[in-house]
Amino acid sequence: MQLENCCRLIYCKAVTLEVSMLQQREKLAWLKGGNNCSKIFFRKINARRASLRVYQIQNEDGNLLTDHSAVIREFTEFCKKLFGGSRSLARMGLTYLQPYAKHIISTTEAQQLISPVQRQEIKDALFGISEDSALGPDGFSSGFFKAAWTVISDDFCQAVLEFFSHGHILKQLNTTLITSIPKVQMSVKVGDFRPIACCNVVYKVITKVMVKQMQLVLEKLIDNNQNAFVPGRSISNNILLAQELLSDDLLLFCKADLHSVTVLHGVLHEYQELSGLKANAHKSQVLLSKAVEQHQQILHLLGFQQGTLPVRYLGVPLITSKLSLADCAPLIQKIEAKIAG
Repeated sequence: MQLENCCRLIYCKAVTLEVSMLQQREKLAWLKGGNNCSKIFFRKINARRASLRVYQIQNEDGNLLTDHSAVIREFTEFCKKLFGGSRSLARMGLTYLQPYAKHIISTTEAQQLISPVQRQEIKDALFGISEDSALGPDGFSSGFFKAAWTVISDDFCQAVLEFFSHGHILKQLNTTLITSIPKVQMSVKVGDFRPIACCNVVYKVITKVMVKQMQLVLEKLIDNNQNAFVPGRSISNNILLAQELLSDDLLLFCKADLHSVTVLHGVLHEYQELSGLKANAHKSQVLLSKAVEQHQQILHLLGFQQGTLPVRYLGVPLITSKLSLADCAPLIQKIEAKIAG
């Protein structure tokens, strides 16, 4: 019996070593010939395409769809509801927004925002786009426009200036490719995928020019509590203040009675009417104490899931005491899994 166990251990170790050797050989072969139009290059592409293809998906009724056309139709209908759904936005003017305006720009700053766009700004925006960025529907990367700039510069600049002059963009330039990226390891529903839009280069240049103009007043308009994505500020500025200070997530507190929850629900509904943004019921949770008697009515009114303490943010629990190694273990395991591939 001991001899059998010993032989099994030796065999398992040998298999592990062989697998490790084959993985190292594969990486070495890819480093040597990965950039060439060789067999290994196309074999790698085919293997990657096969691994990224969605062979089956679960619809809203819980039925499993395996037909390729049915899977495509399910994704298409989901995106239509997500991006093209009908929603009524409340009409609001300056009179309505004036009481809520804490930061108002000056007349000089307003003139800077609407100042004519220069050709050099367009060129700088184009050459600031990485050549390795994802392609849009036209199939051209920023590298193509950079290489052919001496030939197409006039037409390219005219296309961008046309938007800033008339406020309209050609439909073909505004078209995007939607790529679905899995949000979880085992994606079974369309909602488990995150849609990412791949835009044309002209569209990217227009947005970069607009962002550069807005940067002139961005620091004045955005509150000091917001540190990320603002020039001169860093997302790490608030990390050491307290664990309960969140940069992206939102915590709303109220009394655990139907009246207070109804008021909170009304605020969320008004925000949805004004902005067109709706709270995601699948990602929102309600934390209630055990002494609450109307917890079922509250959950039904809000439509959110009931959560449990401690709340996790960025993979770690939000607790009053110092984080232990066990608290960070799930985050460490996730990082190690990402590194291992």
